[in-house]
Order: sequence, then C-alpha cells, then structure tokens
Amino acid sequence: MNHNNSRLTNGEFLKIWQQQGPTEAILAHEYALIEARLEAMQDEYDHIIASKKAVSGGDDWHDGAFRATDSAASALVKQHAELLELLRLPRVELPEPSQTTVSLGSRVHLSQNRRTPYNLNIVGTSRLYPSDGDIEIATVLSPLGRTLIGHKMGEVIVDVLVAGRRQTIEILDSNPMEPIGSDNDL
Repeated sequence: MNHNNSRLTNGEFLKIWQQQGPTEAILAHEYALIEARLEAMQDEYDHIIASKKAVSGGDDWHDGAFRATDSAASALVKQHAELLELLRLPRVELPEPSQTTVSLGSRVHLSQNRRTPYNLNIVGTSRLYPSDGDIEIATVLSPLGRTLIGHKMGEVIVDVLVAGRRQTIEILDSNPMEPIGSDNDL
C-alpha cells in the first residue's frame, strides 16, 4: 500500500488494517523527528566532506589514507537512505483518548502468560526510540504489534506465537502513547 505521504486518522488506519491486513506506517510525530534527523545527518556529512577536502586539497577522495572518512560518509549515506524510505510511508495520528481498540500509537498495558503486567508502545519505527527506555516498544509490523492491533481493552488473546513461544496475552488497558519530545518521553 503506497500512500505517497498520505495522512491518516487513527480510525482510518485501523479500517485499512482490518480490511486489507497489516500495513507499514509511521506516526505523525515520528515523521517530524525523521526530518530533523535527516537534516542533522546532512550537516554531519557536509562536515566530513569539508574536512576531507581541507586535508586533501579536494583531489584525493579515493586515497587509501582517508578510508575512515570514506567509511563514515558511506554509513551516513546508508542511514540517510533508510530514513528517506520511512518518509514515504503514510503518517498516522495518535489514537483518540476514548479509543479502546489497540492501534499504531497505543500504549498498551498488558500481561503475557499471567506474568507481571507491563506497558508497551506500538510505534511505526524503532529507530527513533531509546533502547534503554522505561517502556517497551513494538513496531506496527512486529509479531507482537501485529497480534495486538485491532484488539480491544479487556480482551484475552489465547495461544499466540510471540518470540517463538505460545503466549496468552491479556490487554488490560490501552491509551494513546506520549509522543517523543513531550515531557513524558520514553
């Protein structure tokens, strides 16, 4: 499904999900963060190139003495391309506070196999979130994200394969997540 940068309400996203099946998307606030990252990466790339030209006089781009800068520049180009691809995905607004159906942008309070409940944010891309956050994340197309989306608060999903093991998942609560950049960041 190619939306060419379309914007969707969360309800529209859920309707597409239920009618056509799982689809990749990002949250509207993730789009803005990706744009900011791309700008910062471009500045870093320009700095690498300027430094290399200052040292080499601008003529020795492929000189073996500059492999470290070549490698750094190549890594940035690859990351830049990956982030650009994310900008092609549809942008989805956070769920309304009254929405009880789990969706992209939901913070789900759940229990797996009757263990201690925890919070899980369902996001469009994991690349923007700290790995040491207080709240777990699952992307919209991850096995757990795909399992939860479309289910309602209070539902018990039985015999689900997650992380290679059969699980019973109970959705205790579902609310909109706090977007990155808010006072309650991950």
